[in-house]
Amino acid sequence: MAPTVRRRALVLGLVLGIGPGAVVGCNRSAIPAEAFQPASNLLLISIDTLRADRLGLFGYARKTSPHLDALAHDSLVFTRAVASSSWTLPSFASMMTSLYSSTHRCWGFSSALADAHTTLAEILAANGFATAAVVSHLFLAQQHGLDQGFADYDETLVLENPAESHRAITSPRVTARGLDWLSQPGRDDSRWFLWLHYFDPHAVYRRHSDLEIDFPIESDSDRYDGEIAFTDRAIGDLLDTLARSNRLDDTLVVVVADHGEEFGDHGGEGHGLTLFREVLRVPLLIRLPGGAHARVDALVRTVDLMPTLLELLGIDAEGHGAVWEGASLLPLLRGEDSPEMAALSELRVDRAHRLDSIERGRWKLILDQSEGSFSLFDVESDPEESVDRSEENPRIVAELERELSDRIDAAEQKARRYGDAQRIDLTEKQSEGLRRLGYVE
Repeated sequence: MAPTVRRRALVLGLVLGIGPGAVVGCNRSAIPAEAFQPASNLLLISIDTLRADRLGLFGYARKTSPHLDALAHDSLVFTRAVASSSWTLPSFASMMTSLYSSTHRCWGFSSALADAHTTLAEILAANGFATAAVVSHLFLAQQHGLDQGFADYDETLVLENPAESHRAITSPRVTARGLDWLSQPGRDDSRWFLWLHYFDPHAVYRRHSDLEIDFPIESDSDRYDGEIAFTDRAIGDLLDTLARSNRLDDTLVVVVADHGEEFGDHGGEGHGLTLFREVLRVPLLIRLPGGAHARVDALVRTVDLMPTLLELLGIDAEGHGAVWEGASLLPLLRGEDSPEMAALSELRVDRAHRLDSIERGRWKLILDQSEGSFSLFDVESDPEESVDRSEENPRIVAELERELSDRIDAAEQKARRYGDAQRIDLTEKQSEGLRRLGYVE
């Protein structure tokens, strides 16, 4: 494996009125310890198919995300968060278990997370949290196993018309159903975890006439921006309502995406076919109850989210048999010495198309296992991953290929304790819905 490098956090734009682009400093603790007092509740907001570079808080010129931008001013903003896969099911299975795809084995459209796994919701439920989810994607239907640990799992928006889900407009209803759950009698009598999944930025991109002044429609990319703005408005309604009722005072708020989207960046469209930056780099915001603000440029992974949230909620998960491949980000945020992270991402489209990538420091290796080819990118000087540097850096290729192989081998060894993913039979309507969403297995 590549040598372990010790690092401290590089954090930009801290609290106390310093702008988000100001350099506060590195090699020192950036966030005071009192900012990490355990929160009472958790609100997890996930947005389907949202690439990070289409948000204002990451420098996008169009006003796609005024409400998320406002939230970022009171949040920890991770500028280099990497998803474990480039499509929904394996990405969320990893996020909810802190395990790589080679461990949970949710590779295909007929996969379901095995009951043997321990999810974030199961741990929180065992610690007295009321748990609920409102989902809006076919891959998040209960049959795919991500409902484990949720006492209330609202898949109404999934089941309404699975063959036409690509045409549904659901963001306002996700917000409404989430607020309905929070308003139920007795909700404030216990701690709670609410997961809301917003689907609208996923293709097929719909027009929203009241947004077309800001987003004139000339292409799918324009419609995509409009869908982001539409979803951002629904999330703004959610956050404004919670703020007015003081529910954010003791609530941990997280915003994340499962994957991004390609618009010809590397010659293709959509997602789930490559492991380039545009489909793996996702937004990640964590708002602590005290509103500490920082921009964190260190590499982090979405598999780190579960252990990070449990620690922020004051939950010790060791007694629940959790064996993670992610790590809590709190040592990084406190500026403590910690091993340099490497981000592993995996994709198995079918038996003939297998891709793996590993990103560490300034380097990213993409290995096409089916063709035996590879590409190396210097993401520091070439963030768009446009120039293959493998020929002039054979030693780095060898080191990263060895580390990637070791990590997958370890994940596959770990998979033996859980067994394979469960298999489900998709109905014709569900299969048709996936085809219309652009998924072809």
